Amino acid sequence: HGKRIFRMAPIHHHFELGGWSETKVVTVFTIITILLSLVAFLAMY
Repeated sequence: HGKRIFRMAPIHHHFELGGWSETKVVTVFTIITILLSLVAFLAMY
């Protein structure tokens, strides 16, 4: 019985349990999505 990596699934609940507001979770996930989309787009060229 190992230690859990995340407190709860889905992943956004893990951060909410860690004290993040819902607005912060959405903002950070949106920024990460935009950055990774940009990386994927640039990788095509």
